[in-house]
Amino acid sequence: MLNNHFNGFKTPFFMLRAFCYFCFFATMAFATPKEELISDPKVETQEQSHSPLLEVLIWPFSKVFQPLLNVAIYPLSAPLRYAFEHRVIDKGINFFSFGESKNIFAYPTFNLKPGTTTQIGGTYRHRRVFFPEDYLVVNASLYANSDIRTNIRYSKGRFLNTRFLFGLKFGVHANRDDSFIIPMTYESFVQTDTSMYVEARLSRVIPGLQKWSFGLFLDQSYHNSDIPDTQDSVLIEHPSYSVYDRGVYQDFFTNKVKAQIQYDNLDFPFIPTKGTRIIWSYSHFFISDYKNLAFEVPEKSKKNHNFSIFEFVFQHYFMLGTSKRYQLNTQEIRDLRKKFVDFTWDESIRLWNPEKVMGMLFNRKVIAVQYRLKHMLEAEKGGAPHMAFPVLNSRFPLRGYSSSLAAPSIMGLSLEYRWPVDRYVDGVFFNEYAIFTDHLDHWKKSSLRQSWGLGVRIRSPSMFFFRTSVGFHGLHGVEVVITIAPEFY
Repeated sequence: MLNNHFNGFKTPFFMLRAFCYFCFFATMAFATPKEELISDPKVETQEQSHSPLLEVLIWPFSKVFQPLLNVAIYPLSAPLRYAFEHRVIDKGINFFSFGESKNIFAYPTFNLKPGTTTQIGGTYRHRRVFFPEDYLVVNASLYANSDIRTNIRYSKGRFLNTRFLFGLKFGVHANRDDSFIIPMTYESFVQTDTSMYVEARLSRVIPGLQKWSFGLFLDQSYHNSDIPDTQDSVLIEHPSYSVYDRGVYQDFFTNKVKAQIQYDNLDFPFIPTKGTRIIWSYSHFFISDYKNLAFEVPEKSKKNHNFSIFEFVFQHYFMLGTSKRYQLNTQEIRDLRKKFVDFTWDESIRLWNPEKVMGMLFNRKVIAVQYRLKHMLEAEKGGAPHMAFPVLNSRFPLRGYSSSLAAPSIMGLSLEYRWPVDRYVDGVFFNEYAIFTDHLDHWKKSSLRQSWGLGVRIRSPSMFFFRTSVGFHGLHGVEVVITIAPEFY
């Protein structure tokens, strides 16, 4: 993730937020489907005869902001017009789709970030590989410093002609710039880490309860950690953190057993517009003895490294307005694309009457809400490995933060406002809160964090491709997130 810190930034935060809200609503204005903007010609004529006061209010926008906006948009206008008129988006999707029924999708991935985190790779998705109800996903990435990350996922419905769903995952991650975080602080240190894991999953719908399912997960992973090449960043001693007991710069195995109960009545898995998902899960981790610490430490008695994680997730989606469909039809897509390249400020001002604003903001839009609680419990205090602690990052989600803080307990609330921009594209505006603590019964206001921002989601009704977002957290900086993982759990 890209993390830029604006040192010396003097503008008050409320002005920055107001400007982003303004850009958001302006985007919504020219992204409104055509039929929502059609009105009586008489009404339009009346709207064009502005009162003197309204003329005074409009003048700065039409004489100052509109020319500046035109200058900013002009370099993009021609490429956008070409892309929409020649259906570049649709052709791009078709170009990367294969098979008679377009059940194979292969596309490149990249993430341009400063330093060694720049990566290029590819993703391969294949439905009905061997059987009618199976699905294969392969993702591989190569980083600028020659690190690699590979993940393979395979799932099979009606496993062995039963109602069970079987899943298998395998992954390898070699990262010489990995890090661990001192819990309840922003202190982090680099360590090299090569990890491998394999996970098997078996789940099925609970008989008599069609919306409820039960799942069992078995996972084994191996962590091979060592001191980094930059010797000055090595942690030897810390007043509240034992390198020896936390498995830092050492090798160990983990074996996980996880049980999960889930309620799900969402209408669509990748573009849900209504419904609820609730997840309860309990995971227990059996940790082996740590080995191969690269330097000497005072002799200590070995602690129990096992730990457990409790997690609760609540999601709810509901669609605003009277439209029965969230997806855009062909004519609506053409009208929308035309507005992207023919937008003018005068047209935007004309739309700002209460009826059109209400239709623009509250019709065919989806509100997504997620509450998530994650709690880690050690078998022996101070003995769990460094990777046991929940981390505050863009996957919690708190998209304005990188992986910069860890704690035994983290609780978060996310709110998303989504709208269709194109056939395969959603626009997203989000606002999120998270709070962390080292005692589940004691939450401090000072530990509350918040982020907000904008993004887009690239998906089809049956497949999620990737998402990108820009998240802000106060005046401390901005996070750019580009990932193939969905926003929520």
